[in-house]
Amino acid sequence: MPAMRIDLNKRRSRKDNVLEKGQRGHAINKGRDGVSFREGEVEGTGDTAGGIQVSKQAYSNCSCIAAYEETETLAGSTVYVQAKRVKCPNDCGLLPTFMVGIFLCVFFTFLTIAPVVSATLRCVEHKERAVALAVKWIVVRIFGNIPAPIILGYLIDRSCNVWQSVCGTTGSCLNYDNEGLSLSMLYVLLPAKTASILFYYTAMVLQTDL
Repeated sequence: MPAMRIDLNKRRSRKDNVLEKGQRGHAINKGRDGVSFREGEVEGTGDTAGGIQVSKQAYSNCSCIAAYEETETLAGSTVYVQAKRVKCPNDCGLLPTFMVGIFLCVFFTFLTIAPVVSATLRCVEHKERAVALAVKWIVVRIFGNIPAPIILGYLIDRSCNVWQSVCGTTGSCLNYDNEGLSLSMLYVLLPAKTASILFYYTAMVLQTDL
């Protein structure tokens, strides 16, 4: 069975084998050479090579992929598959380390909630405790809860390599630059955490009567 020829000419020579940043497409396809491609927004020639698997679509006759896999379709014919509509597997083995790190980060973040409230109440006069708590939460909302989702959302969107495009409308992200996203988060959160530690240390030094 002949296969549809798709635009697989744009590729990226990076370790993570993804597309040029900012590309828009309909789906991510995995080539037999281990590189991810965007299904081109151009008209294909020939027929589709469906029937290989119910939940997947495969492509052959791709000019930029030399490797292929000989596969038999449900109809009994043989096709030479060069790409499938699946994502390339992620071979990173640092997930357990990441889970431990994120657990410790969240644990110590929530661990400070009660001590911070107690320290706030002890740093002011008894009659000013209500005002102190109000000011504390205003500062938390203004400098933390309100801008944080906006900044983090921008960083996540900025690290997207391929955006889904349906009928000219941009949809969700199909592929992220994991390395770029992790570095962006580090550059933003590390200064914030460092400043938080310095403020806690300054309060501990100045308020010796706690």
